[in-house]
Amino acid sequence: MNGLDGLCAPIERGNREKFVCEAEDVIFFKFCETEADVQAPDNKTNTFKPEFTHQVFGDQEVIFGYKGLKINIYYTVGTLKQYVKVQHSETVPVNSTVEPDDVLHLISEQTPAGFTTDYNEFVMDMKKDKRFRPAGSLISSYKQDDKTFEIYHATFANPKFQDYHRRLQTFIIWYIDAASYIDDEDHNWNLYTLFERVTSCGEIRYRSIGFLSCYNYYCYPNKKRPRISQVLVLPPYQKCGTVPNC
Repeated sequence: MNGLDGLCAPIERGNREKFVCEAEDVIFFKFCETEADVQAPDNKTNTFKPEFTHQVFGDQEVIFGYKGLKINIYYTVGTLKQYVKVQHSETVPVNSTVEPDDVLHLISEQTPAGFTTDYNEFVMDMKKDKRFRPAGSLISSYKQDDKTFEIYHATFANPKFQDYHRRLQTFIIWYIDAASYIDDEDHNWNLYTLFERVTSCGEIRYRSIGFLSCYNYYCYPNKKRPRISQVLVLPPYQKCGTVPNC
């Protein structure tokens, strides 16, 4: 429950409203390969807003307790390691009986793999990200506008993939209404992940693009029937024709 639910506290209504903001207006995602990407001014081409925030900040999708609030969530492009930076110009007065929402705690509750708030740690994550290779088996590849894409199949029997998926799945909370995390101890799940393979200066690196999850349901008398559960293309690649056959 966030602080808005306790707004019966003795704060004048006019002042109270100054400390309430729409969550989707103050959250910004950015995918980064270098420090220059992190430090580049936010704009419509390099930052992305969530479509849903109720699973993190409550049904009213608001955050209470701050003025000038800005929440930046940075991701490495391959491993999807996260760096969360929260900024604000003012918090609700300390003599108020209503505490400001604990933004980092609320986000952490929906982030099973965790995140860092240390910029230098994220810089190291970006450097390590160059060595990232997709987990699972390569099942297909194709070219689109001179770019190379690869599709991999994996299950949760692969510990490396299980670890990666715990970071990947955080996007469904922000982009699929009423989505829930799947049980990564259940080996009936099959997951298909899409990556862009990039070659630069003789080095190969991978960028995460999206995924499809599929569950093998029991089918009488002794068969299994696969059903698609979730499909998501990550924000930078949506509406770009990246997956033209879908």
